Amino acid sequence: MSAATPSTPSAEKALPVAEPRGSDEISLQKADLLGQEHVDPVLSAKMHLVNNAIDEIGMTPYQWRLFVLNGFGYAVDSQILLVQSIIATSAANEFAPSFPYGMTIAVYVGMLVGALFWGLSADIIGRKWSIFVWCLVFHVGNIVQMASPRHHWYEVMMGRWVVGLAVGSLSLMVPMYMAETAPYHTRGAMIRYV
Repeated sequence: MSAATPSTPSAEKALPVAEPRGSDEISLQKADLLGQEHVDPVLSAKMHLVNNAIDEIGMTPYQWRLFVLNGFGYAVDSQILLVQSIIATSAANEFAPSFPYGMTIAVYVGMLVGALFWGLSADIIGRKWSIFVWCLVFHVGNIVQMASPRHHWYEVMMGRWVVGLAVGSLSLMVPMYMAETAPYHTRGAMIRYV
């Protein structure tokens, strides 16, 4: 039988501590949590380089346009849900669906599905183009609701579901895109006011 050797404290290694260097110094001074990232140092260095470049450039007209346009778009998406809750009873009386809350539930189911799958579209075609595509999906859903030929409840419900897909994805994608393109000192305020 072999005797087990006791482990000594010197055999256990301490975790490495990241030392700030180059462009990382600015990010680490801002209490960046990714400065302690040891999994992929190359990716960490790239993220710090890009963040520092955005901070040095500051707020440009592009960020201001992005803030205004996406802010209004985000507000319209949110107002759709408010208006829907106001007119839900009148819509149920007009269309007389077999399930009176179906049109309301369709939007929220669409939002859930859109929130689950927005990342896939953002990874495939990029965040900027994905926002554009989901805005088109939002308009298609509204056109389906307005132009339903026989005004049956299921036609309107499908349009509401498509609108829900777009609202669910845009409500996550727009603030993230704004946070990624904004300088450090205005990032929180831009997201808060959207």
